[in-house]
Amino acid sequence: MFGKQIYATGTNETAAKFSGIKTRKITILVFLISGLIIGLTSILYLANLGTAEPTIGSDFALNAIAATLIGGTLIGGGSGNVQNAIVGALIMLFLSSGMIQCGVPSVWQQVIVGAVIIFSVVLERVIQRFSAQAE
Repeated sequence: MFGKQIYATGTNETAAKFSGIKTRKITILVFLISGLIIGLTSILYLANLGTAEPTIGSDFALNAIAATLIGGTLIGGGSGNVQNAIVGALIMLFLSSGMIQCGVPSVWQQVIVGAVIIFSVVLERVIQRFSAQAE
């Protein structure tokens, strides 16, 4: 039920409000949960590395976007599910680990992740065109 309320609030806050969902409460809870997860992740990451730097997570957003797109979520939104996002995250994990094991410099790792994002968007557009022609 909570997940559906989050989905409804994120999709159309006005409609969710009219359907009886307390959108302000849902928004605050989502930000609270997100902050708690980020805090816990930061503590675990810091414990693993043993040091802290201000730029330590600068590439996390790029990897998250790539994982989401690889998982099949449309760049414009409106389509996607958690299972596919997890599969996309696992693919990105294997890709990143493989590049580290092969000794690829971090700058080139970011270039490859960017290329994966571009490839995902182009593939999405091609699939949309073929599905539009098939109808």
